[in-house]
Amino acid sequence: MKFYAFGVYSEESFAGFIQNPDQDRRSVAENLVNKMGLKMLSFDFLRGDYDFIVSCEAESFEQVAGLKMALEASGAGNMVILEAIDMNSIAKIASKASTNYSPPSETN
Repeated sequence: MKFYAFGVYSEESFAGFIQNPDQDRRSVAENLVNKMGLKMLSFDFLRGDYDFIVSCEAESFEQVAGLKMALEASGAGNMVILEAIDMNSIAKIASKASTNYSPPSETN
């Protein structure tokens, strides 16, 4: 399964960047991802509401949740997990619903 993890660094993490601007955060992230049994596909810094995004493959959501827990427990930042989905499979399941659906009538 493919997952995306958007993260926001803590103040301490930014202070670490300032103290050592040449540190390789990608390799640190990849090491942590590998320890969780995941395969990192990409790591990028972002401009906007999130500071970084990690794309990875995992066998279960729990593995990625473990990554989130480890990152947040370390105080390095916060993370949001998104899972890639198969929209065609979802649509096939949804197509089994009655096409004669009508919303409940409004009562006054």
